[in-house]
Amino acid sequence: NIDESVSILKDWQIENPNDLRLDLMLAGLHLRQNETEQAVNYYNKILLNDSENLIALNNLSWLYIDTDLSRAFELADKANTLNPNDPGIMDTLGWILVNQGKIEQGQNLLFKALNLFPDSADIRYHYAYSLAEAGEEQKAISELSTILNDDNNFMERPAAEELMNRLR
Repeated sequence: NIDESVSILKDWQIENPNDLRLDLMLAGLHLRQNETEQAVNYYNKILLNDSENLIALNNLSWLYIDTDLSRAFELADKANTLNPNDPGIMDTLGWILVNQGKIEQGQNLLFKALNLFPDSADIRYHYAYSLAEAGEEQKAISELSTILNDDNNFMERPAAEELMNRLR
């Protein structure tokens, strides 16, 4: 049970307040529980002690997409500079760029991320969205069909289904 795990980790944290691995675990658990504020607090704490922590940079940038797009970009861009070949980081930065209206730039990164990790339904959804934003509806429908014809449950499936319905 996740609540039990959080409780055990917090007890351990009292004795080990500077254990960044523990902070990463707690941040990840809060993220999975949709406890955004707690996850943001842990990721910020991690970055205070390790400003180049790729997991914290990427996940925190993802959490800021809906509330502070410029901060999200700053964090994702830093993560991408530190590790330019990570498909997860490319996906986050590409998605932020698309959300900033920089469709072509974002689409290029999303395409690279998809080539590195072709089985990721979330990356494929982001790429399809960028295609739709660029006016390439048929290509977007093709990409969406790939992920929606499977039974896979991915984080952004409802958004992908909504986009497909809008494009048809």
